[in-house]
Amino acid sequence: SRLSLIFHAFQSVFQWPKVALADQVKKTLKRLKVSNRVLNDCLHRVTFTALDPSTERDDVQVRALAAKMGKEARADIIAYRVAWIEASLDTETSDYEKSAWLSLEQRMIDLKVDDGPQSVRDLMLNGSDLCEALDLFPSRAIGELLDDLLRWVWSDLHLNQRELLLEQAKKIALDRGLI
Repeated sequence: SRLSLIFHAFQSVFQWPKVALADQVKKTLKRLKVSNRVLNDCLHRVTFTALDPSTERDDVQVRALAAKMGKEARADIIAYRVAWIEASLDTETSDYEKSAWLSLEQRMIDLKVDDGPQSVRDLMLNGSDLCEALDLFPSRAIGELLDDLLRWVWSDLHLNQRELLLEQAKKIALDRGLI
């Protein structure tokens, strides 16, 4: 978290775009010979420096954002952004931004994002199940189908049931001409 904060400060001072920031983080941390875990954690955190928490998001988008942040890193990312905002000299803007971040965090708590699936691995079926049920070979289409099922489950967490997922997968596969 501290390394991410330092790089975020550099981004603010040097006005680096997000891609340049990621490159700089990678180069610097490799030179410092930090572990891959530390490097990846830092990269993960700095990817959210440009996120606008006040953007209108429906429940599915909030769940997707929470999953992208990751269960373990989410609290750190939000605390990191709030701390950065509190250090800002522009109090009028910082109060609004801080409120937006805290509101987004509360919405994630209200939606119980941690109770639902965070990735396709958390669905009640897998690619092999889909291949067997739909009589398809493993392919990119199966992965895309799993991604669609995950987004579908994010709309209502009670949909994460094997039979319901298979039924929805068949509908999607028919619509795409896969079966």
